[in-house]
Amino acid sequence: MVQFSTLLFAATACLVAAAPHSAQKSKAIVSRGAPAPGDELTLSKTNNNMDDGTFDTNGGDITFKVGNKLGEGSAGRIYSIDCNGNAACNELGRVVLKHYIDNDQAGGERNNLAKIGELKAVKTSNGDEFTLLTQWDGVKFSELPTYQRLSQNTEENYDALVEFVDSAISKIADDAKAYITNNLIFHEDVNDANVLMQESDGKITSAKVIDWDKATIISADNVEDALGEMEDLVNLAFERFKPQ
Repeated sequence: MVQFSTLLFAATACLVAAAPHSAQKSKAIVSRGAPAPGDELTLSKTNNNMDDGTFDTNGGDITFKVGNKLGEGSAGRIYSIDCNGNAACNELGRVVLKHYIDNDQAGGERNNLAKIGELKAVKTSNGDEFTLLTQWDGVKFSELPTYQRLSQNTEENYDALVEFVDSAISKIADDAKAYITNNLIFHEDVNDANVLMQESDGKITSAKVIDWDKATIISADNVEDALGEMEDLVNLAFERFKPQ
């Protein structure tokens, strides 16, 4: 099995106590600073309403220690966590911590994560927004060893490279379309930065769409159209990796 790095995934919105939360426009508050490895945090476990993409925070406290930084994007930083024996934390399964750089991203992303059942816990503290969310493994398509190897000689590897990209497009589209069919949510920003992929023996084995700050909840009546639009979106985003 080819080695791959562990990255992050995405996050969603709202916080505070017992009532369901929906996305609200905030004042573009920017967080003050990043947490440090070893810092202890306590977040409120969420109960997700996957029907409408809302949640409440009546699930109890989740206490853990911040681990190493796994990645950083324009909206936030992703960290591993150490449950340090906390039973409630261990029950969440594999999760990562997201600390928002742009707090405006927290609201909508949390609601979208609630919609797909991947929101785990949230907290607002002194101007900082924190989210625990499901962890996925993989790397960007452009970082896959087979893609990098084939790209070193595009003329000689033309057919193999086209086949490899087509396989990626198929896997990515299948994952994004599954969210449309199963969760009635359309990811609006599928691109190389927002998909984690794995390969084995030169073949792509999985693709997982991440980072849900830009997504739209759709009605069941619009599923068929949305599936076609997603196919076009994924093709547009990844056709550029084919040799010209």
